[in-house]
Amino acid sequence: MSKEFSDIKSAIKSSPLEDGMTVSFHHHLRNGDFVLNMVMAAIADLGYKDLTVNASAFFSCHKPLLEHIRRGVVSGLECNYMDVVLGEEISRG
Repeated sequence: MSKEFSDIKSAIKSSPLEDGMTVSFHHHLRNGDFVLNMVMAAIADLGYKDLTVNASAFFSCHKPLLEHIRRGVVSGLECNYMDVVLGEEISRG
């Protein structure tokens, strides 16, 4: 099996990801990290549900996660830090 894929969706489809699992990210780029958003958009497009997203931190650039929560793609978040913008939105429900 090749470890190279032409796009993110192909890589996700070849992974063992299933509904209810956890996907994990490192926040290396901090508030400039759009990799998490890009991967989660692809996961949502593929129809996955009830996922936990684990990241060392969530920043305001990760606001697209809110829509994934509303749609049931994401049911849980795990992190060491969450900025106030995202934290306030999540606290409001």
